[in-house]
Amino acid sequence: MPFRTRHPMLCRRFVSLMFALRLLLLAGCTLQEYPQSTLHPRSDYAQQIQDLLESLTFWVVVIFVITQGLLVYAVVRFRARPGAPEPKHIHGNTMLEIAWTIAPAFILAAVAVPTVLTIYKTQGTAPENALVVKAIGHQWWWEFQYPSEGVTTGSEMHVPVGRPISVEIETADVLHSFWIPAMGGKRDAVPARSNRMSFTRASVGTYLGQCAELCGMQHANMHMKLFVTE
Repeated sequence: MPFRTRHPMLCRRFVSLMFALRLLLLAGCTLQEYPQSTLHPRSDYAQQIQDLLESLTFWVVVIFVITQGLLVYAVVRFRARPGAPEPKHIHGNTMLEIAWTIAPAFILAAVAVPTVLTIYKTQGTAPENALVVKAIGHQWWWEFQYPSEGVTTGSEMHVPVGRPISVEIETADVLHSFWIPAMGGKRDAVPARSNRMSFTRASVGTYLGQCAELCGMQHANMHMKLFVTE
């Protein structure tokens, strides 16, 4: 079948495919704010992660549009035509090989630099006035100790608004993972080791958390709540 005869049919199929893809993407959109969404940061730590995600997503989209645009251009511009000569081979073109070696290296560096900087920011030492909370994972609940207050709570973490919080994460048995999505990333609770994370919340609220490491039969029920109060 000649290309001109197939061209309208291919266009219709492409448009139909794009329309179906658009409907699929819209099906995942909602105005509802899920209680354990990582896309709604509520602390300085979580906001730094969100900023990194948005920045990398933007550049990934830019790279995708450019590469796909060049691909479509090449397919249309250099498609087979009746009587057209054989395409010119570019194997051994030094400039092209240097270009497509440097370009991915530059992209990787552009991704690595902000990622490493964010890691250092979020792993830094907590301020001296931070409230220390020791989070200990058990099968299947969380114990929160407040050394400066001499208080212990079960599966409920209570912190004051506006004050830096330093959470020391441990486990009493198996591997667990401390995760309150609105406050920041996950931190593993590893036997014989203490991990740490710190964050500051600027307004009051209640936030849900979850153990993010498969830790046994009741793992799915290993919830926690963070209460940020005046």
